[in-house]
Amino acid sequence: MHERSPGVVQSFWKMIEQIVSGKVMKRGAKLGPEAQQRLRSVIPSHPLLADLRSASCLEPENYYSFVAEGRILPYHSEVKAFTTNGLQLKNGGNLYCDIVVLSLGSLTPSFPFLPDQYRTMLESEPDGVQLYRHLVHPRIPRMGFAGFNHGFLHVPSVEVGTLWLSALWKGSLELPSVETMESSIAYLQSWKREHIHFEPSRSCGVNTRFQQYLDTLLKDLQISPYRKLPNVLAEVFVRYRAADYADVFKDYQRGNPAGKILSPSALLN
Repeated sequence: MHERSPGVVQSFWKMIEQIVSGKVMKRGAKLGPEAQQRLRSVIPSHPLLADLRSASCLEPENYYSFVAEGRILPYHSEVKAFTTNGLQLKNGGNLYCDIVVLSLGSLTPSFPFLPDQYRTMLESEPDGVQLYRHLVHPRIPRMGFAGFNHGFLHVPSVEVGTLWLSALWKGSLELPSVETMESSIAYLQSWKREHIHFEPSRSCGVNTRFQQYLDTLLKDLQISPYRKLPNVLAEVFVRYRAADYADVFKDYQRGNPAGKILSPSALLN
């Protein structure tokens, strides 16, 4: 659908943006124009989709209601300096306050326990290390990474990723060439940088693309990614949950009883 009907996909996400912003603005519907202005200031001007990344935030309880009521006053600017009684902003404004909370996010993952040559490979990018299948580095042997495939269906990603690594180390899964893996990594890294806003761990997660990611791992292991079949309607219209992947290990054992060597699928993502 993304390739053949991109307009449909874009329209869907535009609809989601309108639903979210409409629900936010509704909090100040009866509180006058000042409340509406405050709420508009906390709605991003850029599209929603690029913000669906690792550091997704949740609305604190009553946050938008407090903004509408004026109990929370939002400001858009950057801090220029601390003053004796608050903050000076780059837009020329001053905020008078007793307490300043520095919410600075997270750092790029580091690996101080590894040899320098491996640290150079893993720590050289500002948005984190992009691994092959989010699990292995093509040039670091006998090492797998847990938690670098996190997304909005995290537990199945961890379990299927662990099964993938087990098959690899058991000798039942054969990796493609280093050059092929690096090509896959470069493709994913480029796509993320084009479509997802920066964060120090941008390369270390699958986020909203958990469905495609799990499909790819399952195809590598020659397990059907269609977990709701034979119910075709459910497969097409019902969202996937962790329980849909409960029998993945049994399916793997059934399909690979003799430990035959599997080759990764041709999918890059």
